[in-house]
Amino acid sequence: ALKLAGGDVKGLEELIEDELNVKAVEFVADETELCNVFYKANFKTLGKKCGPKMKAVAAAIAAAKHVPFECEGFTITADDVLVTRSPKEGLVVASEGTIVVGLETALTPELIAEGLARQCARRRTSRSLSAFPSLSRLTMRRNPHLRPISTT
Repeated sequence: ALKLAGGDVKGLEELIEDELNVKAVEFVADETELCNVFYKANFKTLGKKCGPKMKAVAAAIAAAKHVPFECEGFTITADDVLVTRSPKEGLVVASEGTIVVGLETALTPELIAEGLARQCARRRTSRSLSAFPSLSRLTMRRNPHLRPISTT
């Protein structure tokens, strides 16, 4: 499944599923369901703004849970903060602006079988587009001595 936090893409679930070849699109309330979020002071923008109060502001930013907020008489905005995200277990995460996307990476036996079937179909299609005569036969068999791919 593909999980989304932020952004306004409701109503496009079917298109996203089709284009990205995912089983389901889920919307989550907050990006912290997908990843751990860490804030760090952007010293380039805050240095001039905060001057001698920089240390206290940097500590407040590191402890922050959201942006913007007030600290030491300054308004801390998204430009003043560097955001680092580390994905939660079983997810791969990417972000752009306010949208955070998490993709589940666990492979189930069903997904592996579906992938193998898709690969066989793709090879058959590519064969039909290749230089092989359309009347020649292609036989595909599963080798019973091969073990299934481990999902762990």
